Amino acid sequence: MNDASRTQPIIECPFLQTEGTDGVDHLVRLAADVCKAPMAGLALVESGRVLWRSGVGMGGGESAFCLRALSQDAPLTIGNACEDAHFHDHPWVVGEPHVRAFIGAPLLALDGKPHGVLCIWDTHPRSFSESDIRAVAGLGRALTAHLDLLSHTAALESRLIRYGEDEALLQDQINWINNYGRDLEVRAARLEAINARLEALAKLDGMTGLKNHRAFQERLETEFQRAARYSMPLSLLLLDVDHFKSFNDSYGHLAGDEVLKALAQVLQESARGLDFVARYGGEEFVMILPHADHLGAIGIGERMRTGIEAAAWPNRPITASIGVATLTRGMERPSDLIAQADRALYASKANGRNLVTHAKNLVEE
Repeated sequence: MNDASRTQPIIECPFLQTEGTDGVDHLVRLAADVCKAPMAGLALVESGRVLWRSGVGMGGGESAFCLRALSQDAPLTIGNACEDAHFHDHPWVVGEPHVRAFIGAPLLALDGKPHGVLCIWDTHPRSFSESDIRAVAGLGRALTAHLDLLSHTAALESRLIRYGEDEALLQDQINWINNYGRDLEVRAARLEAINARLEALAKLDGMTGLKNHRAFQERLETEFQRAARYSMPLSLLLLDVDHFKSFNDSYGHLAGDEVLKALAQVLQESARGLDFVARYGGEEFVMILPHADHLGAIGIGERMRTGIEAAAWPNRPITASIGVATLTRGMERPSDLIAQADRALYASKANGRNLVTHAKNLVEE
């Protein structure tokens, strides 16, 4: 579809005045989470006007980016707005909120008419990955289906009111609603499956396939509260790849990425079934160890350290320094456990690397 066919998009939006549209806000928030972007919004377009339905991290509305994305059949991506011919002098680029990257997915009904645009902005230049583009396109389709459902529901309610006095027509409408209700259930189930998949993707590290930092923080909060409530042991293991920067400098970042992927697999294969393994950030990894006291945690840490050291690595041997901490009565927040593990990790690195150090031993020394 070309630009001319969308210069005056006309959309009937009776659902804007109805309840039950929380799903729209949820999908918009999910778009921001999946793309790890600070700003996202849903714009509905009517007669060339942009009407904002939902927004995350936005202080006000904007139309130029949205109308540009509306002219596309696939998501529009802009890696650096400062270098884009259309937007280099846009107020949002030269001033607050200093937009740099943008991805927008047009929302098209089955008949080709535009509902609007799902927009995501970032304040840093970036290249959107294929998974980002697929996720945004999928969310756009989910929003389109959701808006279609709301619109059709409003149309049905209007028909019921209009023909409420005609018993025969009312019965026909009831039959039609029953049939359509079954279709809505199928669509709702599909939307729920899409939402669940996107929620899972938002908590995965794209490179290693492990859980990401966000998922780790959520799980640690849960395990910390459970251990504190039921007086159960809980330990945390923080791991850092030794001399990783020099490895990247010598063999390149692609080779470094392969090391992180292989190390993640070693950790997964060596972990117990109840352990939680995640990428903490950069070359750091973290493991939550439920039901592990300080001796058990040291043993698990040594198993991880020796497993990494013994693995077959290309280019040169790889080792890791590990810091371990175990929950004590003096710890009030999950961040206390992280701080102790980080302190122990620093000691392992300071004492020659390729070591496992428990925070308890630092106190006793």
